Amino acid sequence: MNLFVPIVFTIMISNQVGYVYTRSLYERAVRGKQMPILIDKVPTPCKYIIAEDFMQKKVITVQSVETVANISRALHSGHHAFPVLNKSGNAAGLIPRNFLITILKRKGFYVDPSAIPADGLTPDSADRQREGGLDAAPRLSAVDEAEERAE
Repeated sequence: MNLFVPIVFTIMISNQVGYVYTRSLYERAVRGKQMPILIDKVPTPCKYIIAEDFMQKKVITVQSVETVANISRALHSGHHAFPVLNKSGNAAGLIPRNFLITILKRKGFYVDPSAIPADGLTPDSADRQREGGLDAAPRLSAVDEAEERAE
């Protein structure tokens, strides 16, 4: 027990001295792999920049359960990500533009069971059945336009 306090004190001092004069092994490994990391301190030119100065005043958001029309409207805005709001209107996360495009391409839609008629055919599927079978997928112009802009 006599040596515990001096050893802990020595280890703390040596860690602080090492941190001042060289980078940690973790930091060296991350930089060696050319992975971007944030530095500990804010650069001097950026200290007085406020987000309000360069952010848009009217934020385009999407709900956690959203219509295709509103997603299409968001995709036409030109932004690269959108805040997701829950039913209470609180921020639940952030969804990138390419995730929305993937959802539309793969038709990852939520279908309200009460909106499906007794015959099981939605108006969209009935139209596709008349036009050439249920396998004919509707063309989602918002997805196609967004993909063209991305390329």
